Amino acid sequence: MKKNDFDLTIPNRESPVAIFFILFKTIYNIVTRIWPALLVIFFRDNKESEKSEMLLWAIIVVGVIAMIFSFINYFKTYYFIQDNELYLHKGVLQKTRINIPFERIQTIQIEQSIFQVLFNVVKISMDTAGSDKKEIDFSAIDKDKAEYLRSVILQFKENKNSMEETESANIPDKSEKFVLQLGVGDLLKVGVTRNHLKSGGVILLFLFWVYENVKDLGVDADEYYEEVFTDNTGLSFYLILGILFLLISFFISLFTTVFNYFNLSLVRVSSGFKMTAGLFNKKETSSLDHKIQMISWSDNRLKRSLGFFDMYLHQAASHVMEKKQKMFVPGMTKEKIEDVVKSIFLVDIPDKKEGKAISKYYFLRPAIIITMLFVPVFITTIWYEIWNFTLFCSFLYVLFLTFRFLQYKKKYFCLTENYITIWGGAFGVKNFIFPQYKIQGVTIHQSPYQRKKGLSTIEFYLASGSVEIPYIPVDVANEIVDICLYKVETSSVKWM
Repeated sequence: MKKNDFDLTIPNRESPVAIFFILFKTIYNIVTRIWPALLVIFFRDNKESEKSEMLLWAIIVVGVIAMIFSFINYFKTYYFIQDNELYLHKGVLQKTRINIPFERIQTIQIEQSIFQVLFNVVKISMDTAGSDKKEIDFSAIDKDKAEYLRSVILQFKENKNSMEETESANIPDKSEKFVLQLGVGDLLKVGVTRNHLKSGGVILLFLFWVYENVKDLGVDADEYYEEVFTDNTGLSFYLILGILFLLISFFISLFTTVFNYFNLSLVRVSSGFKMTAGLFNKKETSSLDHKIQMISWSDNRLKRSLGFFDMYLHQAASHVMEKKQKMFVPGMTKEKIEDVVKSIFLVDIPDKKEGKAISKYYFLRPAIIITMLFVPVFITTIWYEIWNFTLFCSFLYVLFLTFRFLQYKKKYFCLTENYITIWGGAFGVKNFIFPQYKIQGVTIHQSPYQRKKGLSTIEFYLASGSVEIPYIPVDVANEIVDICLYKVETSSVKWM
């Protein structure tokens, strides 16, 4: 069927395949809530046959209820378009009617799992301004119809902003073109440079979860622990265990990277950017130019050695949805980031040499405080000759001072005619750039210590989050605030 054949002005339902997805989702939600009780019943020694029969009947009842709910929910859910608004009617026990103006829709995300590919359907979800959750979420819509629905909404937004966008003669060509395409080699590099400590933390949380839950099954986890880790356990065993832990963390990071960002492509379209990625669950995310409030990019030492960064496109969102409204693009080079910034904000990223440094007291004050806290510890441990603990505390002390010093040395800010750029980071970099006219609010903070030194911290609030410049002179902070407020009040460009 051609896209032009779709009539979205009349009530439309999802594909009939949605019944199975709704059924699976319902059963999954129920089972994930009652599975501990089912395991306890199933693994009890007494009355095995009786418990097994109870479990069987429980599964049958849950399955029947879920099936009935899925059928009713499917026929009670429909959507249509009227007066540039998307209407959604749904609900079984509690009926819900939602109407969302196109202009409030922030992002349109299309996903396609390996099972949805078989039926040529996709999952489509939409986020709106001010909402802390996805207001529109369809499990299975025909792929062509979903793409047509998205094109209708995006075309409306593009037409609404076309007059404003064409007023400037310096706007670059926004014809569709590839910005980034990650190959297998690039993907492996991204996986190698991921935060493996985060993956290790997931492993530890999982082991702790298992430890807590096996007690409900009558298993004495402490007894097994004492059998494995005894006083006779050698250093080599712990060394092998540590290496195994690191290897597992590494492969988890590598697998999640390949799973989430396989065949990643970032495409520049007329009204924004479109990113497609995923191995089994293919996800397509759109980000509109006028919704992007801020751009940031970061790296670590490994990524820097390979010459690429992680880039974030921050879109307008509520505080709860702030993280979900960032388009994360790994594997970006410095040149590609500069192209993206110029494409959206129509400016070049200023050189860091043009920026101003923050006050040295940003480092000195916490350094003095942490030194005062550690000196009694050092004296006590040395007096009692607790050398291992002394060495450990020395490591923490040096690590903290190094981290804070690097933060101080890398923190710069630059106020150009219409934009603010902030450089930062510690062992890596974390940089931001945003237009002054998109600022929603700005505050100046002063602690008693800062007031004594004539310093302050300025914080900018945007629709996508907040960012601050710490420890700058009060007169400089006041000047920045005055300039930003003037730009906000006099700018004719809409912030969203």
